[in-house]
Amino acid sequence: MTAGDWPLGAGDSRPTMTAPQRIQMRRAKGWRKPEGVIYVGRPGPYGNPFRDSSWLMWMSIALGLRADRPGRHRAAVLLHRSWLTGQPVRLREYDAISNAEYDGGSIEFGDGSTLSMGDHVAGIAAFSASLYEAPVLPERPDLAPLRDRDLACWCHADQPCHADTLIDLANPR
Repeated sequence: MTAGDWPLGAGDSRPTMTAPQRIQMRRAKGWRKPEGVIYVGRPGPYGNPFRDSSWLMWMSIALGLRADRPGRHRAAVLLHRSWLTGQPVRLREYDAISNAEYDGGSIEFGDGSTLSMGDHVAGIAAFSASLYEAPVLPERPDLAPLRDRDLACWCHADQPCHADTLIDLANPR
């Protein structure tokens, strides 16, 4: 019987495949990682090499994100995806504050050219990041073993996580 021969209807007992998901690791007494789930945190080949650091703080600002912990975490996830795919990180536009009297403005140079304050801040932040040691990146891991598997990491479920990136890239649609 082939997949096309399965009868369709309310009584369909065909095995269904659920999409891989991220499991949050826990330190609670008695909690165990479910069988078959692959741990993708650090240390290990699938851990995000972009650790929280002064370099990451400045890169967060350069990417148009906040420099606080959630902003740095988001930047680490974006940089991780960029590293795995080889695609550049798309810089976020600095949003003008809506309904505010001050929108950030721009700088006008002697030659008549202008630069928005957002671009100016991003440039300063990127330069500042260059003053710190960037992370040493390991060889990109093979994602084939992650295909159709649930992945476990320590990130909270309501936060962006590199495990979500690994699930997306290991399971192309």
